[in-house]
Amino acid sequence: MLKRGQVTIFIIIAILIVAVVVSYFVIFEGNIQANKIPKNLEPIYQRVEECLELTSEEALIYIGQYGGYYNVPESIALDYFGEKIPYYYLDNQENIPEKERIELELNNYTNDKIENCLNFEDFISQGLNISSGKPEILTLIKENSVKFSMNYLLAVSMEDETQVLKEFNVVAPFNINELLDSSKEIVDDYSKEPGVLCISCLNEISIKNEINISSIFFENNTIITISSEGLEGNNKNKLNWVFAMGK
Repeated sequence: MLKRGQVTIFIIIAILIVAVVVSYFVIFEGNIQANKIPKNLEPIYQRVEECLELTSEEALIYIGQYGGYYNVPESIALDYFGEKIPYYYLDNQENIPEKERIELELNNYTNDKIENCLNFEDFISQGLNISSGKPEILTLIKENSVKFSMNYLLAVSMEDETQVLKEFNVVAPFNINELLDSSKEIVDDYSKEPGVLCISCLNEISIKNEINISSIFFENNTIITISSEGLEGNNKNKLNWVFAMGK
């Protein structure tokens, strides 16, 4: 026979279990509802998502032309007919940017350019009242892609109803890690005898990593362009990665 104290303990445990279960469903279901896009806001959500997708791809193509930089540091810049190409090797030092630096450069480009296509005039002309905050973008280079997450508070009002959009995400199918790894191999080979480019080494790296590598000589420097065809050979995802090597 259970004592009164034991019964009380069982009751308390039962209440706690019920509370945990109820809290789980409240939080979980609430998140599901919060993540759903109201049907009447889908066109606006799609507009912002398309803008983010366009700007993020422009960012990747742009920084690829400058070896991972939005603004190439003057201390490692080669002036190539007015264009600043970063030295990945100069004065016996490697200067290949870290992945985190490239993420920052992508953030800077996208944050600077994103508002160029965030235009809602056509929706406003339909009677919607749209107010927005400042977009903030965070970039993450993943194994075979690049994820752009944008925090952008967008309040849409019509008559007495106001609805809010906040989070937008796109994933661009560009393999930055492959380009950085290939760049590292090229620079490592070059550093063994600075000033001398090993063509057979480039061919080996090209075949092994399934990329295209071209080179030009300019004022005792070598400018390398790595071309990646993107996932599954899709030309739409082609990315050129350009850097220089000096003595």
